[in-house]
Amino acid sequence: MRKFLTIASSIHRYFGSEIPHPAIPAMGSSQQKKARSGIDLHHHSHYEVLLLKEGTLDWEVDQESISLTPGTLLLTREDERHGSKIGIVQPSLFLWIQIDPAPLKPHLKKIIKNISWRTVPYSSKLLSTLESILNETQNLSLDSHLLTDGLLTQFIVELSRSRPKALKPSNSVQKVVVAIQANPQHPWSNSELEALGNMGHTQLNKLFQREIGMSPHTYALRERLRYAHLKLRESDISITNLAYDCGFSNSQHLASCFRKYFGMTPSDCRNEKGL
Repeated sequence: MRKFLTIASSIHRYFGSEIPHPAIPAMGSSQQKKARSGIDLHHHSHYEVLLLKEGTLDWEVDQESISLTPGTLLLTREDERHGSKIGIVQPSLFLWIQIDPAPLKPHLKKIIKNISWRTVPYSSKLLSTLESILNETQNLSLDSHLLTDGLLTQFIVELSRSRPKALKPSNSVQKVVVAIQANPQHPWSNSELEALGNMGHTQLNKLFQREIGMSPHTYALRERLRYAHLKLRESDISITNLAYDCGFSNSQHLASCFRKYFGMTPSDCRNEKGL
């Protein structure tokens, strides 16, 4: 086991013979109270399932950008390059497990290989099953391999039964998203967003929550903060000027919002060259 405990994080990782099942090469949990240096893009010959319980994660899988919100599951397939999109792991709590199809029984191998989606809302049953596998790994006994075999079978079956949200494309949400991404530093007001979506505040909020997983205001703020993070890493602009450029009232306002999203201040981000 590799265990990393600090004031800002609690990370547990288990590998190989530490896990009571040959089809699980690695698994673990990660709780970040403060942002840490990112998980570099990497790949392996296994499936990997990540369940986000708290916080936000900006991930990249085979050059596809994916923003995970609480209650979301991410499936990475064999040999797909994946890792942190923005160079850091944001404040979050997630569990993960790698599954090697080779030792699985033929029907389970077929089930997991037939899963076509990338992300999906996970059920409480799926989360509970993964937590039980992790608990068996942390508290090994003589019969742990038997129980873990049953739990892994249940996990794979529940995984295959998960379904992405069936959403009809929404022109209103798409128009708002395109406008925000084209001008991420702009401090979009609710009235501007509603005008772009051509609908009222309540209706636009409901559509965004359903399709994006957050309100349009939160989405716009997130894009502003990502823009600020990028500028801090790639330019020498002063934090005060950056705050004004991104529509914040002052550097303290930027710092407060930045800390909530990234778990660090703009100064921390600039000073920690590894981030």
